Amino acid sequence: MGPEPTPIEERFWRYVSPCPNTGCWWWDGAVQKGYGKLRVRHTHSTALATHISLMLHARPRPSSAAIACHHCDMPLCVNPEHLYWGTHAMNTSDGVRRGHITGRELDAYYVRRRARTHCHQGHEYTPENTAIHKDGYRVCRACHRMQQLAYTGRQI
Repeated sequence: MGPEPTPIEERFWRYVSPCPNTGCWWWDGAVQKGYGKLRVRHTHSTALATHISLMLHARPRPSSAAIACHHCDMPLCVNPEHLYWGTHAMNTSDGVRRGHITGRELDAYYVRRRARTHCHQGHEYTPENTAIHKDGYRVCRACHRMQQLAYTGRQI
């Protein structure tokens, strides 16, 4: 047998560099779309470094939260004192409040999204194939069905 796998906490700290000026903890590991990520060996997947940081510091994700948001507005910061659990809507409204996103940019973004006639997989947004999420965005029923079948392990 090979060597014992390194615990995720030890691997996490390998990639953290505290900044004495800002208090941010810079992520020096792998990055995807501007955010740090770390491989989770037992699931053979990756997780966001911000999520791992919050969980390692006894702040598990509440069921109502989807993402880790930054008080410091630095995507590569993993300092749990600079992070909080939130939703995309909370993060967007926070960006508008701080002036990082203007109301005009947000309006243009929603106009572009509403103008889409097909989902990212190419299914048409028809009344029969479209559900409205509680946060107000459209959900492709065909894609959702395929995701649910894949999750339960059943064949389509």
